[in-house]
Amino acid sequence: MVVAVPANYDVAKEQNLDTIERTVRDTPGINLNNWGIFRIAIHTGTERRSLHFAQNNNGNPLSPVPTNQVEDAYTETGKAHHEVIRSLYFAGLAHDEAVNQHSSLFLNGQLVFPPYGFFHKAVKDFYFHSGCFFDNLSRLIFILNDPSAVRQANKRRRINWGQITAMDNSASPPIREHSYANNYINPSNENQLEGIKNVRNLLTHSWKLPERSSNNNLEWPQTVRTDDNFPWWHEDQQFWSDVNNGTIGVISIIQAVRGDYQFLRLYQADAFNQLTRDISIFESSFSVDIRDTLRP
Repeated sequence: MVVAVPANYDVAKEQNLDTIERTVRDTPGINLNNWGIFRIAIHTGTERRSLHFAQNNNGNPLSPVPTNQVEDAYTETGKAHHEVIRSLYFAGLAHDEAVNQHSSLFLNGQLVFPPYGFFHKAVKDFYFHSGCFFDNLSRLIFILNDPSAVRQANKRRRINWGQITAMDNSASPPIREHSYANNYINPSNENQLEGIKNVRNLLTHSWKLPERSSNNNLEWPQTVRTDDNFPWWHEDQQFWSDVNNGTIGVISIIQAVRGDYQFLRLYQADAFNQLTRDISIFESSFSVDIRDTLRP
């Protein structure tokens, strides 16, 4: 019994938000209404007494697992949906800094320091916080859709986007290991999602990505969005030849950041809309209702 949300709900009128949540809500170009609906539907997700377990004739919970495990998982939804919004806020700050530094990146066609260093730090920050955004979405998806999540606290707290959307390549054609991931990643958004994930992983786990300067712009090989293995930029002359002769295309770094940030702002609304639908799966799996009244 998902908590009822008024048909005319408007997150702009929500009073009980912290500073960061209010700031993101009021950012032009971001519509947090679906997040607000999700937040109400799970009764914020922070108070375990919001869970009301069905009982048998002997007064024992019908939940197939100990109720404290269900409660622990439920309270992590509150932490996770807040962290999604917090990560979106920090990604926005990094995006703005990257745009600002890019405006003073060149002088007479030459790279300028320190803007060059500030620019790359902002780009790395942007993709780091984008990764936090997706990993916390993954935690919500996992808890609501996968009954095994309540028994696996360690996995639940370390779940990441790659695990949720992983492909089973032993199938022909390959399918996603978790069918519920198909509600969040589909042909219309798959390339963008995979591109963000790949750049984030490269910047987090690898070394400086190959880049070139062209027409007062910095560019990456476009394969940074699909390839997870890059040489140190001066060690592979054939690679650079392929970039310079057009065999491997290039993308503008700042345009990638701008496009990915715009995608995050829109994607969160679709994701929270689906998460709201998935709450009933969690309730059904554990014979529990989420209510806006606390049990004794």
